[in-house]
Amino acid sequence: MFSRYFIHNGIISDFEKETGNLLPLLDNIFKLTETIWFCHNNLPLFEKHIISLQEKTRLLKLSKHPFIDDQKELLRVSKRLINKNKAFQSGILKYFFVWNTAGTEIYITCSPNDEKHFAISGNGVLCSYAENVKYSENPMGSLCLMNEILWESLKLQIKDSRNQNLILTNEENAITEALESNVFFIKDDILYSPSVHTGCYLDPIRNYVLEAAKKLQMNIEERSNLTKEAVLEMNEAFLAAEALGMQRIIGINNKRYIHIQTELINTELNKLLGIV
Repeated sequence: MFSRYFIHNGIISDFEKETGNLLPLLDNIFKLTETIWFCHNNLPLFEKHIISLQEKTRLLKLSKHPFIDDQKELLRVSKRLINKNKAFQSGILKYFFVWNTAGTEIYITCSPNDEKHFAISGNGVLCSYAENVKYSENPMGSLCLMNEILWESLKLQIKDSRNQNLILTNEENAITEALESNVFFIKDDILYSPSVHTGCYLDPIRNYVLEAAKKLQMNIEERSNLTKEAVLEMNEAFLAAEALGMQRIIGINNKRYIHIQTELINTELNKLLGIV
């Protein structure tokens, strides 16, 4: 659930009193969303997201959005929103950059949680493989925007199953990602991740996970041919996304995984994020 206060064009507003401000969302719009994790009033991945947003607007040939270009002001109002909602531990800010017939607007919502760091959430998830295929040659396949409809449709497929997530593959049967998450596998001292050539979803947390593994003296292999058969030989598997944290993969179909180095990566990741 969203907290009571949100930001509309840089001004803190109240869902309970100013719901009229949401009416422009019903207009003929194009909406670009971005999810940014925060902790103790800091947004350690903020600059990476700004770079990502600027690249997305360029690829999509969108007109300039003032709040994407004014990084300092966007960070200022973001921190005000966190304080206004008394989100003193951590949580998620979700940004809605809107282009409509009236021009450009921005909405920001805040979803706090009680975690004090970038946590490994829950007891782990069971996964299976999605039937739908992603195409590696799509130049926008790495963007959340281009994957959202696919992810939402796949969520419906597992709604009444024992699986909490699905692993996606491309036309070459190479693993790309999970729903809304980056996926990683470990065997011995090697961390495996789908490479950018698979058409995988990319977000800022992915590179931080890879860097955390390097700090632990692990070798990194970004593979364009990480197949279903290959991951049967892996010892550990986990997901990472700002909206979900890290999640242990308990198993994929009948394969089961342990989680020893996964825990160490999480500890190192929090050091890199400045959360000690």
